Amino acid sequence: MGSLLWSIIFTVCFSPGNSCNGPIVDAIDLAEKTVDIAIYSFTDTYIAEAVLEADRRGVKVRILMDKLQAAGKYALDEFLIEADLFVCVDKRSGAMHHKFVVIDEMLVITGSYNWTANANKKNNENLLMILDKRLAKEYTLEFERLLERHECLRDM
Repeated sequence: MGSLLWSIIFTVCFSPGNSCNGPIVDAIDLAEKTVDIAIYSFTDTYIAEAVLEADRRGVKVRILMDKLQAAGKYALDEFLIEADLFVCVDKRSGAMHHKFVVIDEMLVITGSYNWTANANKKNNENLLMILDKRLAKEYTLEFERLLERHECLRDM
């Protein structure tokens, strides 16, 4: 990890007013091994392109999305599935409200920020990025627990 981003212990972003999707894309662009995403609403094509590019680089990408949000008109679950990414949709409609990403088992991105245009331009939302392996381990354990609960642990 030669990038300056990995030397930052934490950073914060608030919207509207800041483009909080930019730091998410930057972090995903630096991923070397894994990107685990648990997200309530995912309609931001800018982030989706970064996720696809990470997959193309050989990064193991796993995505868990809320069932109700995935059924929405602008949701990107089908787009990502068609690109052959691992996408699991929560079985319970409207229950999966997590918004976090774990990158390379060391960076956690979390907060109220949904991956939508409204989150970036209209809503009062926050995004926190924390570089901490112990915290990343806790979030990874939660991610694994969610995958198991929703029977998503098929061939990954």
